Amino acid sequence: EKLERHHGVRIQDQALVAAATLANRFITGRFAPDKAIDVLDEACANVRVQLDSKPEEIDKLERELHQLEIEVEALRKETDDASKARLAAVKEQIANLGEKLAPLKLQFEAERGNVAELKATQAKLDQARVKLDQANRARDTQTMADLQYHVIPELTARLAQIAADGERKRVDAVVEQTGDESVRELHRRLLEKRARLERAEREGDHARAADLKHSVVPELEEKLNARISEVEARAGTTKMLAEVVTPEHVHEVISRWTGIPVNRLSLSQRERLLQLPEKLGERVLGQ
Repeated sequence: EKLERHHGVRIQDQALVAAATLANRFITGRFAPDKAIDVLDEACANVRVQLDSKPEEIDKLERELHQLEIEVEALRKETDDASKARLAAVKEQIANLGEKLAPLKLQFEAERGNVAELKATQAKLDQARVKLDQANRARDTQTMADLQYHVIPELTARLAQIAADGERKRVDAVVEQTGDESVRELHRRLLEKRARLERAEREGDHARAADLKHSVVPELEEKLNARISEVEARAGTTKMLAEVVTPEHVHEVISRWTGIPVNRLSLSQRERLLQLPEKLGERVLGQ
């Protein structure tokens, strides 16, 4: 939670598990839990930097557009036929680039607005918690009650609502573009399990709540994100900004630290064992 507040991002439960498991398995020169925390810290920092930067695709197109605009200004001073033909071609390229850039910029601005709202709400929540600590030390019970039972729950609920709205918009966009209703059905199942989790927590059913929170809901979230990413990649409409730290971000950090390829880190123990005969066949010859 402190890392989430510090970097202004959200961390999936699967990312926490991946950081603890992979750091323990592959980073041998340091001690737990420090090494797992450092892996998560770097993964969060990478996501934060990405959120604060312009997407590479837009940056590349804008630089290309800028170069073409410079060329246009130079060609306007020329009077020969070849320069005039080149000027017309460059203007056509600029128009084509503008058509490519416009929807990308719209998508970027929309996603950045959601991220900015998430960050602002998180900052308000942090301030409310600091004020709660100050009121507690000052024995200001009225302020404590207001913060603890009104302000903080409302901000926490707002954070959850922002995340839910972003998830729903992403699902709706994928279904609208591809017509794949299986994504919406998977999302519906996830919402149903989350509702059951809230009900179990209210009723004090700790065993059921633990099963839903640490097993059922994360598994469905992973399936939904994987399915959306697969459909978006196939349709060429991947999300530009991701404010959530996933296991993939953890894999990238571990890979940089150890030199192990990311695709090997993402394999489960079961998948490793299933591929063992094939790997042995590649390495062990004549036996």
